[in-house]
Amino acid sequence: MTKALIICYHCVKDEAFPHLRPAKVEDFENQMRYLSKVYNPISLARMSQHIQNGTSLPSKAIAVTFDDGYQDNYENAYPILTKYHIPATVFLTTGFIGTGEIPRWDKEYYKADKALMLSWEQVREMSDSGISFGSHTLTHPFLTRIPQKQAQREIYLSRNIIEQQIGKPVTTFAYPGGNFDSETKEIVKDAGYTAAVSTIPGHNTIHDDVHALRRNVIQLQSVFHRLFPLSFLAEITGLLGHARFYYHRMKRLWLTDDK
Repeated sequence: MTKALIICYHCVKDEAFPHLRPAKVEDFENQMRYLSKVYNPISLARMSQHIQNGTSLPSKAIAVTFDDGYQDNYENAYPILTKYHIPATVFLTTGFIGTGEIPRWDKEYYKADKALMLSWEQVREMSDSGISFGSHTLTHPFLTRIPQKQAQREIYLSRNIIEQQIGKPVTTFAYPGGNFDSETKEIVKDAGYTAAVSTIPGHNTIHDDVHALRRNVIQLQSVFHRLFPLSFLAEITGLLGHARFYYHRMKRLWLTDDK
């Protein structure tokens, strides 16, 4: 059975950004060059359509995604994606796009005067050149921890804003923090999204739930880039993601036992 992979980045830049572990520009280019030679990069929309319809997935299919909408996606990632003809989807947290607002999790770290997030002009330019855009809500809340009406507003309105700005349908959604449940999933379906991605590591196959697609977050420590491409393979296939999951799970159990 053909397995399809989805990978997730946040930032692509050389400056340190402690909690997000951005991919350095040179590393990102090496990774995209590798994908263009060894894998078959396709759009997330195309991949999800195959999965939903139960039609054969292309061999070694992989979809590249970005969360939040950082400006370095335009400055650093976009030219590299274009160079290697790799389609990508950027999930926008619309309350931060073109507003000058800094995400709450970045305020402690980001002190520069330069805009941190994308502008709508940059979004439109990327969209016109083939980059896809999906929703990552208005303000990036954990959707299972807020009232249903608030979740509906976050999910519905963010989509409307992006569609108004780019003049194209928005059909994909990324759960903030990978946090979702059956109720959240139903809201996403009712809002008209045809696919949604989580941060559950692993691969996807035909007939999987297109509103709970598995996605592997790329967050290699710089030291592991010396092991490229083996370290990158461990990331994109979800091997390291599973290892991190079990490590944190065991750590929580140890802390509980110590109390």
